[in-house]
Amino acid sequence: MKCGFLEAGILLTVGCILLLARPALAEVRTITTTGEYRMGDNDTRTDAKRLALLDAKRLALEQAGVYIESITEVKNLDLAKDEIRAYTAGIVEVIEQASRTMMEGETTVIRVDVKVKIDTDVVARQIEALRKNEDVRAKLLRAETEALKLRKEVDAKTHELAVAKTKAVAETVTKERQRILTQADVESLIARARVVLAGPKGFTVTVGTSTPESRKYARGLIEQALSYDPENTEAQGLLGFVQFEEGQREEAISTFRDIAKKEPLSAHAHKNLGVMLQSSGDWWGAKQEYETALKLAPDFAEAHACLGRTLQMMAVLRVDPDQRMEEVIRELEERRFQRRLSHEETAKLDKIQKDRRKELSETWSAWRERAIDEFRKAVRLAPRNATYHRELGQALSLFAYSHRQLVRGINEEEDQRILADAQRDREEGLTELRNAIALDPSDAAAHRALAQELGVGEEAIAEYRAAIHFDPTDSYSRIELGKLLLVRTEKDVPGAMREFQAAVRIDPKNPQAHVRLGYAFEDELGQMDKAIEEYRKSVDLGSDGLNPPLHFRVGLLSHALAKIGKRKEAAKVIRDHLKSEPEEEAFFHEHLLELERE
Repeated sequence: MKCGFLEAGILLTVGCILLLARPALAEVRTITTTGEYRMGDNDTRTDAKRLALLDAKRLALEQAGVYIESITEVKNLDLAKDEIRAYTAGIVEVIEQASRTMMEGETTVIRVDVKVKIDTDVVARQIEALRKNEDVRAKLLRAETEALKLRKEVDAKTHELAVAKTKAVAETVTKERQRILTQADVESLIARARVVLAGPKGFTVTVGTSTPESRKYARGLIEQALSYDPENTEAQGLLGFVQFEEGQREEAISTFRDIAKKEPLSAHAHKNLGVMLQSSGDWWGAKQEYETALKLAPDFAEAHACLGRTLQMMAVLRVDPDQRMEEVIRELEERRFQRRLSHEETAKLDKIQKDRRKELSETWSAWRERAIDEFRKAVRLAPRNATYHRELGQALSLFAYSHRQLVRGINEEEDQRILADAQRDREEGLTELRNAIALDPSDAAAHRALAQELGVGEEAIAEYRAAIHFDPTDSYSRIELGKLLLVRTEKDVPGAMREFQAAVRIDPKNPQAHVRLGYAFEDELGQMDKAIEEYRKSVDLGSDGLNPPLHFRVGLLSHALAKIGKRKEAAKVIRDHLKSEPEEEAFFHEHLLELERE
């Protein structure tokens, strides 16, 4: 992506959209500059105003960059001057513009006044976030290089126009200069939209994670860019991201398919299409697009990471690589259920299923190994990217866990080898998670992943606390922290209660949060009425794939009611559940008999 110069008009800073109100003591600095253009015989007044604005913006950015560089928080980031210039061009806000025309002797002079407002607190946070985003950071740096190049091209065309001897030559040079200025406007609009949509971890591509305000502003910038250049694939791609985050998944996928068709040799186009397909659950389609991207650009770190994510999810979700075989097995199972299989057919089905399980297990293990390999490549290509280290650490930890599940207790030597491999992967995973935190101490997901892998102990507690500090809405970490506070040597019941209650407040539709709070009320405080209230809330949430399973929550509520003598109500809770889930009667059989016994 390139970044040029801003078109006349009021521009909103990304900070106004993405960040909340600043602290009262934050300093706001206003910088005013004036750009001018002295018209020649071949200039038009419209072009002269655009060129004066170009000059005003250049001066404003230079002065803003000098000021931003002096901000203490920015100084502490130890940025190079080209980074400061690049970030400044992406985040400063033009809040006022005025133009005027005057004569100086025989020369017409156009002057444009520009006022730039810089909020020190907002700018510092924006820069800190943007520099963590490898993709946007690289694009902003390239954008600054392109901006300088375009300025030189404009200056060259202006000189050519000044010395043009014929009307025909002047018209040709004028059109070429206008094209360059329009290109700069388009690329500037694209750059602004990209910064608005990008957070510290890049494009979220998850419906509802960006704000309606940021999407509205970004869409306006994108549509303006497309009105100037309808075939601009950068703008089309950003529109696709906006479509996806607004829930228009099919439209977004169609947008990215069109881009990939227009630019079949663009690794980024195929990677972006893969992201859309992956987010829609089309794992095979995403895998194919990432592999195409890597054929075109073998050193594309993000494509390696994306492929790793897809392969890992395919293994976790146990995606079947051969749906046709699954259909054959399903048909045979149906016939067995209907008692229409011969002895030979039954034996054949058993063998098919046994071989199938072994084949699938080997396939999923191979996908996990390949995912780790892809994450390793991403880390090698972008060693400063904390996200890649975290994802590699998580993949290794998950692989270690899957290895441990292979221990069967039949062959001691084989079991020891498996456990040694699992321990090796776990240790490497822990190292990578710590590397991620060292690179980005504010990565809440890395702290959470490290805590999960550590399991218990004070270090795990500290990591969950760090995850919550950097992401106060992390209900999972709060639940896990609460659990650990209750099993440590010195129980912290009040602390655990605070975490469980916060988890319920943050995510009231999380049955795990209600169950854990209910446990705490029942086991630690003996407040059965409050425990029953939480268990009942967990049951009212229904099933719909939520954990713990609904029948488990129903059992908790029933046992709690029975504990305080409400046996009839306890039995009714189970009977009501069995009306919709009659196949679970065996699970409740003994408890029901006990409840209904006189």
